[in-house]
Amino acid sequence: MATEDDTIFHDIESQESKDPSPPLVSDKGPIYHSHPTMLELSGHPILTDFGDMRLVEPMSTDWAMPDISRAPEVLLKLPWTDPVDIWSVGVMTLELLEGKNLFDPVDRENHQYVLPLALAQYIGYLGPPSLEMAKRSPLFSQYFDDQVRAQSADLLTDEWLMKPNDIMGLAFPSQEEPEPVS
Repeated sequence: MATEDDTIFHDIESQESKDPSPPLVSDKGPIYHSHPTMLELSGHPILTDFGDMRLVEPMSTDWAMPDISRAPEVLLKLPWTDPVDIWSVGVMTLELLEGKNLFDPVDRENHQYVLPLALAQYIGYLGPPSLEMAKRSPLFSQYFDDQVRAQSADLLTDEWLMKPNDIMGLAFPSQEEPEPVS
C-alpha cells in the first residue's frame, strides 16, 4: 500500500541497523523477521509474494508462508494448494485493520518459530481443527488424541480437576488471608 510519509521507512532502517533481526537460516537462504511498525497507509493494497512463489503441482507439503500467517494445512504439514493464499489475504487484512498480528508463534528470546505455540494460538482463536483434518496430519500423535477437545460434561469429573486443594498446591492457592508477619 502507499504511504503519505516515507520517513517511517528511514526509522525502520535505523531501528534495524541498531537492533538487527537475526536471520533464520534455511536451505533456501536466510529469512529475516521484521520489527512491528504502525504505518499510516493509503491507497489500494498490492499483493506480492516477495519472490516466494511456490508451484503446487502436485500438492505441496513444504513448510511455506511467513510464521505469522501460516495456513492451518501448512502448519499441520498437510498437502496444500492455492487456498492457502486466501488464508494469507484474510490474516493480512486483519493485520492491516487491527494494526497487529493475530498470531505470534515466535520465541522472542531465542528468535525462533515455536510450533506448539502456533498450534495453541490457532486453537485458542479458532478452536481445534476437525478430527478428520487433525488425523491426516503427520503431527497428530504428537499434539492431538482421538478426542481433540473435551466437552464440558467430560471435565466435571476430570481426574485433575477432582484433586483436593492441598494436592493441587500452587495451581489453586488458598483463598484464606495470610498470617500477619511480626
